[in-house]
Amino acid sequence: PGMLATARAFNVSVLGNGCCPPAAKGCAACPRGWTRTPLLFNASQRQLAIVGMVDFVATHDLAGVNLDLEGTPRDSAAAVSSFVCGLRAELQRRRPSSVLAFDGPMLPTCYQSARCNRSIPDVENYRGRFDFVALAQCVDLVLPMGYDLTGSAPDGGEAASDAPLAVVTEGLDEWLALGVPPGKLALLLPWYGYDMACRPTAAALSDPSPGSASSISGCRVQLPWGTNNHECGFGTIMLWKQEQRRRQQLALGPGGVAGRDADGSPWFVHHNASGWRRKVYYDDAVSIARKVAMCSSKGIAGVGVWTVDTLQPLRATAAPTNASAAMW
Repeated sequence: PGMLATARAFNVSVLGNGCCPPAAKGCAACPRGWTRTPLLFNASQRQLAIVGMVDFVATHDLAGVNLDLEGTPRDSAAAVSSFVCGLRAELQRRRPSSVLAFDGPMLPTCYQSARCNRSIPDVENYRGRFDFVALAQCVDLVLPMGYDLTGSAPDGGEAASDAPLAVVTEGLDEWLALGVPPGKLALLLPWYGYDMACRPTAAALSDPSPGSASSISGCRVQLPWGTNNHECGFGTIMLWKQEQRRRQQLALGPGGVAGRDADGSPWFVHHNASGWRRKVYYDDAVSIARKVAMCSSKGIAGVGVWTVDTLQPLRATAAPTNASAAMW
């Protein structure tokens, strides 16, 4: 009780890509033998979903609903706004004290324009698919997702943080410029990072020893992305660092990392069992604190994290306890 329910917890999709059994009527093709229902564009189906969600909130005495709408169909902005505003109206009617939150992209204006030419995977998932001004008026909180912004882009470029302070700052400024009050914004920050395979370079091949200058000077990501590069939780990364230090394969600098970018984003280089050079970017207490300070300076409502369970691996060992406490 008192928690927010996420729309992803429901066995019904508001995205237009929810699946139903093969024998169901009115459904288009969907992978793995299931079918797809265009829920967003069907007013009666939208209303059924809204009522079902509010029923769920009422039955379990939840504080409200968090909406994470990704992969919506093209030209669905009006339908998305109708759904979200309709859900707000039903919640106010039946659960007046409930909260409705919307997980939004970090760069709402940039995503809607040709100016946003960064190598960010989510750009096409949002462009032309949302009316962010209308949505902000119908929810209690907008939660910009301040992650997966650059370093995790599967473009084979230079490995980098997936939540650079400059990009996160720009994103909050875009939401504020849209007229969203600071008190309606709460930034979501990553408690995870990416372990990325580095392409072999002439320097690295001539001096491949772990901790050498060539090992920490740069890392252009080896493709294909899904095969060679992986998302990793903060707890897992801390345990890796502990093991790599034990094996003396990391040249760790002050603060227990091999390096930090100018904005505080930490990284280290390691070699896997096959000898492949890899670079890990993540967020720790230092980089998170800088982003929180930036949020405080703008007067926004608060921050959140994705996700708290990434600390779980640290419970199995006493050594990195301080790292877990520092993140909180």
